[in-house]
Amino acid sequence: MIVLDPKQSFIVAGQTCSYPGSPAHASVTFTNERMIAGTIATYTCDNGYELLGPSRRLCHQNGTWTPLGIPFCVK
Repeated sequence: MIVLDPKQSFIVAGQTCSYPGSPAHASVTFTNERMIAGTIATYTCDNGYELLGPSRRLCHQNGTWTPLGIPFCVK
């Protein structure tokens, strides 16, 4: 029998998220280019633009990103 400690997090090898999208006038960088579970996407707007929405999103083991929806950049 395997007992898991609920205080620890485990990443299943091979679980990936699809590309989360990038808003116009912005770039997105990843803590892991393979976009495996646990990867953080960080959004940065071009000079002169302001980010509206979350600046970071997290890839989950089920292949989804949270928070939902990509941010956008406004002048």
